[in-house]
Amino acid sequence: MEEKSLQPPQFTADLHLAKRQFLASGEHVEDYGPVPPMKPWTDEPMGKAANLVVLIIATCGIAGASGCAGTRRVARAVPVVAAPAPLLAATGTSRSPASLAATGTHRVAAILPAGKPQAVSDVQLISHEEPLPPPQPQVTGDAEPDAPTMPPSGDPEPVPAGPVVTDSSLPVRDVTMANILASVAGRNPEVGFANQRYAEAYAKLIAAQALWLPSINAGLGWNNHAGPLQASNGTVGEGSRSSLTTGLGVQTIGAGSPVVPGLFANFHSAEAIFQPRIANQAAAARDAAVRTTINDLLLETALAYLELLRAHQSRAIAVDIREHAERLATATADFARSGAGNEADADRAATELSIRQNEVVRADEEIQVASARVVELLNDDPRFVLAPLEPAIAPVELVPRDAPIQTLLPTGLQRRPELAEARHLVGEAVQRMKMEKFSPWLPNVLMGTSYAAFGGGEGSQIANTAGRFDLDAITYWQVRGLGVGEYAARREARAQHDQTRMHQIQVMNRVSREIVEAHAQMLARHRQIEIAEQAVRRATDSFERNWLRVRDLEGLPIETLQSIQALDQARREYLRALVTYNAAQFRLQRALGWPIDLAATPNAIPSDSEGSS
Repeated sequence: MEEKSLQPPQFTADLHLAKRQFLASGEHVEDYGPVPPMKPWTDEPMGKAANLVVLIIATCGIAGASGCAGTRRVARAVPVVAAPAPLLAATGTSRSPASLAATGTHRVAAILPAGKPQAVSDVQLISHEEPLPPPQPQVTGDAEPDAPTMPPSGDPEPVPAGPVVTDSSLPVRDVTMANILASVAGRNPEVGFANQRYAEAYAKLIAAQALWLPSINAGLGWNNHAGPLQASNGTVGEGSRSSLTTGLGVQTIGAGSPVVPGLFANFHSAEAIFQPRIANQAAAARDAAVRTTINDLLLETALAYLELLRAHQSRAIAVDIREHAERLATATADFARSGAGNEADADRAATELSIRQNEVVRADEEIQVASARVVELLNDDPRFVLAPLEPAIAPVELVPRDAPIQTLLPTGLQRRPELAEARHLVGEAVQRMKMEKFSPWLPNVLMGTSYAAFGGGEGSQIANTAGRFDLDAITYWQVRGLGVGEYAARREARAQHDQTRMHQIQVMNRVSREIVEAHAQMLARHRQIEIAEQAVRRATDSFERNWLRVRDLEGLPIETLQSIQALDQARREYLRALVTYNAAQFRLQRALGWPIDLAATPNAIPSDSEGSS
């Protein structure tokens, strides 16, 4: 019985076509052209794409909610960071952190993957020596803590932020996702290291292009001889002489050419032809590696910042649950003193309060640890504790959920810089293999030209000084190791070529796996958000009903303990679902090579002067 393919025919054809194009590209590396001069990563479309991504994330946070009523940073006046108008259209309303509810829909418009980078105006990024760009202000509204409402079904609600509580000896710095991601590539030494590796490869390319050019040797040479000297006819006699050479070419003795020619070139023709091509491919591979480093760093920073946001949201939940536990402990103690309850219930409530107080302390620890990790990526002052200005975590949509995997896979295979790097490494191996193939048939070249003042005489006398010109040109062919060395060199070049081809296929498979994996995580975690949202709604209703019964003296306060624990668990599960969904969006965006269309968002991040005006 014939097995049926799990992949649609068109998807299979597209993927195989993309692989064939990549595997065949290594045989045409001579058509790639020279490596472009070095330029900042912000001039690349990928670098500009990062700025648009961070603005989307910042806008999602603003659109999510106006934050916790107790957050001291919400009302602060900060300079405005401009963002594209369509992204700032979404607005939110304030609400009580205890209700964990929101009104309205808070989503960012989907950005479809772009097939090719599009030219946009320059986006100025911050350097590692400058302060962080000004964070974005937050939108506030009229809070109604006593009138909680739930969002429409299917619309995930944001989780509120909590106030920053840190060690008083550590200064606090307000940041946003936008200015963190816009700054990290200019501050992190990992990107600088990758840039310098590209600079090294580019310097080697320049040296390879000048391989056939002669070196200039100028100086002074003096020779003195006293004692037996053999003549050209074989006789030996006593002799004493001296000579002096100054100019281009030194150390001329007798009728021979200068030992060190003035202009000297010594190269193999095969190396002069193929080494520039080899160095060209190596430099192009290092250039792609810089883009890979930036992509990986942006993802790592985004995930670290999401963890910082999660720590702050987790503390807000812990503080709110602690307040419920305090009310429960007070009520059970009052019931026990009045005889309506028992001391065992009061002890259970007091124990729960102690646990909840510990949760707040643990949350403070998580905030400082997460902040330290972001500070490390920013190469910033470790004394600072970063405080996010985003009032809430809301789901972002960098890649639309309805985008088919048949479209995402070819997009990632075309845009990932790792594949460009692998392709150029194959090209380097191809050129090296061609060099070894033609090496026995191309000659070695040795040329020397000298023009210097030369004089000499008997004993130590220097006389008859005059200008002297010498020219030597030698061409010869070489077969290494009686042919065995040529065979070994070709086998080595072929093995290196096959290694790079296998590495290229391995990278293609890894990219495909990362796209499929991140796409599956994105879809599954979005469904988890909807389920967790229902759990929060039900846990909130359960707690309110139980507390209403206690207030109406229809039950004991201890009956609300389980509902408080369920509310805490549901809120943390909802927070986890939001953070992991956003992380999946970032991973998918990175897996696709950051396919952002920048044509509609010029000047996304203004300079400091524009932001302060």
